[in-house]
This record gives sequence, structure tokens and C-alpha cells, in this order.
Amino acid sequence: MTFWDDVAKTANDAANYTVKKANEITTLAKLRYKLHIAETKLECTYEGIGRLYYSAVMDGDDTMEAISDLMTDITEINAEITGLKEQIAELKNKQICPKCGAFIPESSFYCNNCGTKIDG
Repeated sequence: MTFWDDVAKTANDAANYTVKKANEITTLAKLRYKLHIAETKLECTYEGIGRLYYSAVMDGDDTMEAISDLMTDITEINAEITGLKEQIAELKNKQICPKCGAFIPESSFYCNNCGTKIDG
């Protein structure tokens, strides 16, 4: 291989690495955005339950069906959040603490955030 072939290969490898990392960063940013949207939606849903409960107590409204619907929504949103966090952890080569939800190194035996022992 000549000097220029080596330079071309090195440049090509660097360009491929840069494209790969840019794609990873873009994917991570999209996942974080989706996670933020889901967490905001979760907060609004909890707030909606609070408003319905307040209305039930103060005005005597029958809000149980609406509250039940929002509780179902919360279960679905929590599942979405869990899935997004798992995708982010996989992309970052991390694991998720089962207690506090922090992203921690895959090789950790204890959570760096809350100190929980990690099984596995």
C-alpha cells in the first residue's frame, strides 16, 4: 500500500466513524425528546386526575369513569417511558437502576446515584 492509499483509508475510516457517531447523537437526541414529551404528558395526566378529584369533592361530580380512563393512560405512558429509557440505555451502553431510574455503567454492582445493589 502506498502512502496516499494509507491517507485515503484513514480519511475514509474517519469519515465513516464521524457519520456513525452523528447518527448515534441524532438518534439519542430524538429519543430524549420523545422521553421529555412522554414525561410532560404524564405530568399533565396526573394533573388532570387531580382536577377531576377536586371537582368530585367540591361539586359532587361523578368523575370516576374519567379518572379511570386517565389511570389507563398513565399505565400506557409509563410503559412508553420505560421503553424509551431502555433504548437510551442501550444506545449509551448503560443500564438503568431499578430503584431510581438513573443511567449507570453496565459493569456497576451498585447505583452511583442512590446506592442500590444491582443484581445481575
